[in-house]
Parts: sequence; C-alpha cells; structure tokens
Amino acid sequence: MAQTGLHTLIAFKFLKNKNHNNWFLYAILIGSIIPDIDIVLNSIYKVIKVYFIPNSYYLNSNYLINYDLSIFHSIISAILIYLFILIYYELKKDNKILNFANGLFLGLLIHIFIDIFLYLRPVQIFWPLNYAGINPTNIWESIHIPFKIVTAYLALEFMFFRYLAYKLIKILIIQNDRNTRYILGLSKWMKIQGLLFILFIFYFNLFKINHTTFIIYNFCLNTSIIFSIIILYLLRYTIIDYLSFKKNKPSEKKINLRPTSIDNLG
Repeated sequence: MAQTGLHTLIAFKFLKNKNHNNWFLYAILIGSIIPDIDIVLNSIYKVIKVYFIPNSYYLNSNYLINYDLSIFHSIISAILIYLFILIYYELKKDNKILNFANGLFLGLLIHIFIDIFLYLRPVQIFWPLNYAGINPTNIWESIHIPFKIVTAYLALEFMFFRYLAYKLIKILIIQNDRNTRYILGLSKWMKIQGLLFILFIFYFNLFKINHTTFIIYNFCLNTSIIFSIIILYLLRYTIIDYLSFKKNKPSEKKINLRPTSIDNLG
C-alpha cells in the first residue's frame, strides 16, 4: 500500500549525510512524500464515484484502497518537474534552487523505486504513456496477498506518520527556534496517529469491513499526507538549520581508559 510515512523514514536516513548541501538533503525529504499526492487525488475521485455514479463495482471495498499511482509516480513527470525547476534556476542563478532541484528529483525517483517493490499494486512509472498502451509496472501481479496482510499494511501507515512527528519534534527541541510553537500540535498529531493505528488494526480484524470503513480510512490517510507536506514546508528553515548544526557539531572521540581495580567492583 501507500506507506507514505515509510518514505519519509527512509528519507531521514539521507539527512545523516554531511557531505551534501542542506537544500539538497531537505529536497530529498520533500520529494519522498510529494508523489503520494496521487493517493489523495485518486481516493477523492473514487469516493465521488461511490456516491454519485451508480455501479455495484464501486461498492467493492477493495476498489477504494487500490489507488492508481500515476501522475506523480511517473518518471516522465519527475523529469518534467526537474526541468521546470532548472529553468527557474537559469532565471534566478541561485545555487539553492539548483541544489533543491537535484534533491527533489532524487527524492521522487527513490519514492517511485521503493513503491515498485512495496506498493503491492501496479505503478504507472511511464504515465501518461499508459494511454498509448504501455502497461504499468507490477511485480506482485502473480502473487496472491491475503487481505489480512493488506489491512495490516494499511494500519501500519499511521505508525510511520507517528515516527515522522517524533523526528520533527526532536529537531524542534534541538534547534529551539521560533518554530517550537509547533511542538504542541505535533505532539497531539503524534498521539492521534498512534490511536488511528490501534483503531484500524483492531477494526480490520474484528469487524465487518465495508466501503464506508475505507472512506473513513481514506479521509484519515489523506489528512495525514496533506498535513505532512504542509508541516515539512513550514519547518523547512528549521530542518535546514538543523542540518547545518549537525555538520558543524564536533565529532565525539572515544576515550580509551585503562581499566583499574575499581572497575572490578560490583
């Protein structure tokens, strides 16, 4: 499934690299989550179909979680976005824009590559060439995945969002700048994500699942995706300053002391 929060978790691993520009690293983080705008747009489209276009197929619960990853999961779209930002760079001649473009492009490609292996559904990596007969990439096509595993995968999404909130709170505490005002909101959001995980993991296993269940799930997921994008944008300068702080932080050297007789006590 989507695993939007997992993408940001992986992106945070890149932030440990001290050899790259801060805007480049921040852009990887943004690029790791932007493709899942597809999920927001597609789930809204499908909910509209369920309520306004009569067709029994739309009432199939699996229909509402089988998102079509297309526009923002396309390598072609990623290249076009990259080229547009490069054009903007040529006009402004600001190296921050160039570093951002390179990082965003890498983040988009990493997201697309991971979804090919973890999404469990087709990914239209060459959209819009699918209209010309190019089939989406689906390495799971011949593998039957039990529905219980799919629902567990769906619930796990919120634990990754919880981790994102945790990481951002940690950064805000370290930086202690004017954006610390967001800590309270992130703390509440972190608790909500934990509760949503518990709610859906139990509901999916104990109660009857219908299309209304997945409409509620989609609402919670879409809200989390949108909130993640907004908060990462609002905290952009804090995150970039944090990266500078990490680079300038003196490395801690281990001091080897000879063992003494006191070390043998206890």
